[in-house]
Amino acid sequence: MARATFYNKRLLGHIDDIDFTDYQGIGSDPLYKRYKSVESVVKSRILPQYQSFLSCPFYEDGSIFWYVDEWNDAPQKFTELSGLEKDRYTSIKAETIKHYQETLKKLNPEEFSILNGALKYINDEFIYCYDGKVVLIAWGMRLDDSKHTSEGKWFKTAVRYDKKKISFDLAGHGKLSMSKAGIPYLTVINRDKGHIITTKDIPSIIADEGFSFVGWIPNPIGHEVLDDIIFTAQYSTLKAVTPTKEEKEELVKIIFDAGKNGILKG
Repeated sequence: MARATFYNKRLLGHIDDIDFTDYQGIGSDPLYKRYKSVESVVKSRILPQYQSFLSCPFYEDGSIFWYVDEWNDAPQKFTELSGLEKDRYTSIKAETIKHYQETLKKLNPEEFSILNGALKYINDEFIYCYDGKVVLIAWGMRLDDSKHTSEGKWFKTAVRYDKKKISFDLAGHGKLSMSKAGIPYLTVINRDKGHIITTKDIPSIIADEGFSFVGWIPNPIGHEVLDDIIFTAQYSTLKAVTPTKEEKEELVKIIFDAGKNGILKG
């Protein structure tokens, strides 16, 4: 069982490493063990809307577990789509791959080697679709045909837990800040039923000018997630500081009159 935890990512399933071959790598390490290097290129070179294409691998005891961004609609295998959904995701897939291929032309040699290796094998059997995006699992490797005896048996999907939607309503007077890791917070996350909300689940808010963020209603800390729930941001209004007007200097005319019997000196 995988023991990894990734912020706002969810386990899609796993493969056995013996079912694959021709692993692309960095030095003697396969790319799935050097994901930080792959992620670094993706985060710095790929547009945000396409950054989730290469799923996040985690290796343990001969199995490679694949994590993807949290979802609202359950992921579907690309090859099992039909009709309008198939047309929609065919277009999204083409746009995503085109962007990666065009980006390859702009990379330095080291970046090119890393990303090109990750993209060497793109098989529709490895692509899942959800929430207007496509994700690729088992990238940087090729299925070993000599061991692949039954279609679809190579990928074991994760157990579907009872997920609940947690929404954070910014109430129109604030915006999301970035996490310490430089990852944007989300206003909607999914957590297992029974999950106890902690500070790690709660986004950080930057209040608009003239407002101060004071908390959430209801209080999310320690809340047990039993159903979908919305937490609404609360603000206080800051008193406007009226700038002090500078008093204008008033010139006064002063006359010294010596009179008829005197004179002025100096």
